[in-house]
Amino acid sequence: MIEYAELLKRLEETAKVVTDESLRGIAFEQLLKHELSVGNNLEGQTPPTKQIERQTVKRSKPKSKLPQATAASGIREGIRTLAISPDESGLPAWSSIGALDKYLWVLEAAHKKKVEILTASEISYLIFEIFRENHKTNQVNNLKTRIKKGQVRVAKQTEGSTTITGWQILNAGSQHLQALASSTGNER
Repeated sequence: MIEYAELLKRLEETAKVVTDESLRGIAFEQLLKHELSVGNNLEGQTPPTKQIERQTVKRSKPKSKLPQATAASGIREGIRTLAISPDESGLPAWSSIGALDKYLWVLEAAHKKKVEILTASEISYLIFEIFRENHKTNQVNNLKTRIKKGQVRVAKQTEGSTTITGWQILNAGSQHLQALASSTGNER
């Protein structure tokens, strides 16, 4: 008859090569399944430790909760160092406006700092850096709904040999933000 206590001890020792506790439990279960599926001839067999090691090393990294642009890849140096304050004068309070108006807010704040065009990634990056809010670039690109209202436009700008396509706030967009600031009394 098989000595199950010895089998369990041997499998626990074998599973210890896995450093992550949750994966170690999975490795132990897999080793036990293998041993039990082999049949009654369990004594003297060595569990397949190399196979278990290979499987447990290939862990997937947890996905970041940060927006795509926080890594600053594709963000121009001038944008990374842009000094925008959460209480920019002439703009409505951040907490009193919706998502699309927040994107306009960032475009207007950048415009006041002499930056005319921002890409969706740059807008997402600035919102995260200033307000610690996550807005994905595909959400920012919903600014397209404001094109018909004349608040923004897609514009191109050449810097050296690179052409940048991004969002530019127009007068109607600036006026919209000013109206929001004065109507709510939240002008900064």
